[in-house]
Amino acid sequence: MKSFDELSNEFFLDDEVHKEDISPEAYDKYLTGVNEILEQDNSNIDALKFKYFILFCQKKYEEGIEICDLVLRKRPDDIEAMDFKASMFELSRYKEDIEIWQRILEIDPENKDALEQWDRAYVMSDDNTLPKPPETILSKIIKIILLIAILGGIIYFLLK
Repeated sequence: MKSFDELSNEFFLDDEVHKEDISPEAYDKYLTGVNEILEQDNSNIDALKFKYFILFCQKKYEEGIEICDLVLRKRPDDIEAMDFKASMFELSRYKEDIEIWQRILEIDPENKDALEQWDRAYVMSDDNTLPKPPETILSKIIKIILLIAILGGIIYFLLK
């Protein structure tokens, strides 16, 4: 049996798993390897994180989320596990995702990725009952630029 370090190093050096058109089955040997590691030590957080990463690569989102939840039971403030869990937009769980992004921002108020992902989830949800993300400087600048463009168009139309 390979150690976790050997298995993860092999994975990240494996050219096959980095191809765009890779089949989910190509990850099976790594899933088998990480399961063997977890049979020996089911509290290995790095192995659990590697497992949810592999499951997400295989598009087994529900199983991956179960592993994220297991990590979060052991480490409730693990931003990486929360981030992975909330990034599964394919599942359209926007309300839950936004709650996770809010929790990440409670832990790390400067987390720009959490703000961007919250905004993305809000827009993708098309549900204005969900909490809006706080405005960032970038979003304010974009609104000002759009306003200037609109005003410029109005002025051009009026002067024409």
